[in-house]
Amino acid sequence: MNLINQSLAILFHPVDSFLFLKKKRGSTNYAPAFILVSLAVILRIASIFIEHFPLAAIAPKDANIWMEIIRIVVPYGLIVVSCYAVTTILDGETLFGEMALAAAYSLLPYIILIVPVTVFSHIVSLQEFSLYSGLHTLIWGWVFVLFFISVQTMNGYSFSKTVGVVLLTALTMAIIVGLALLLFAMTSQALDFFKGVFLELKLLIMD
Repeated sequence: MNLINQSLAILFHPVDSFLFLKKKRGSTNYAPAFILVSLAVILRIASIFIEHFPLAAIAPKDANIWMEIIRIVVPYGLIVVSCYAVTTILDGETLFGEMALAAAYSLLPYIILIVPVTVFSHIVSLQEFSLYSGLHTLIWGWVFVLFFISVQTMNGYSFSKTVGVVLLTALTMAIIVGLALLLFAMTSQALDFFKGVFLELKLLIMD
């Protein structure tokens, strides 16, 4: 099944489609994960330049392309790593590559709708911002539902267990981010300390 057919199947028949991905184990092509995440990044950047100025969250002149890439890629990576870690502990049946592929396919509503919704911003007024914002919320809600279905279906979980896994995934993500920030702060302090010591030694030698 090619990327387009698989994408359409996941949008309209997610349970059967995610089961199909699992059944293909051993012959799965993981390239679509890279393609879909790359498309999400490209369309995110495009939406910044398309969005109507009064409704824009960020002006094109203020946009940092690398930061926009990070805003898509890092959360995606965190979700995949965290969810795989949790499901591994809780008797999950999904391999890491399958988790990465399922999470990428879950981005399909964003990939398909972000540009049309952004174009829609040109025909709504500032007073109708809540409608425009609501459309973004619906897109991400659909993304979440697809990811939830993928976790439940591909791991053979009950609904309640899937809720628990998703909550633990969110907690794991928060812990990873917290540890990363702590490590960054400690590294910065260590660098400042060694820089100070180096400068003092340099001054002593010069004296």
